[in-house]
Amino acid sequence: MDGCGMAEILRGLPKNDPHKERILAGYKKMMAALLKFQEPDGMWRQIIDDPESWKETSEPPCSRMP
Repeated sequence: MDGCGMAEILRGLPKNDPHKERILAGYKKMMAALLKFQEPDGMWRQIIDDPESWKETSEPPCSRMP
């Protein structure tokens, strides 16, 4: 699952959902791991862990979310 999907799930879960804390912990862990790949200017690479790939400018992250 990607970060956008997890964010959408977390947004829709009731506060008292028994799985919410586990999903939130996974989301935070994934976001922290991804942060080291973000460029100093805030951009992301087309291939996230390849510093030689071009910067992704065709659409903002999660732009295809409903």
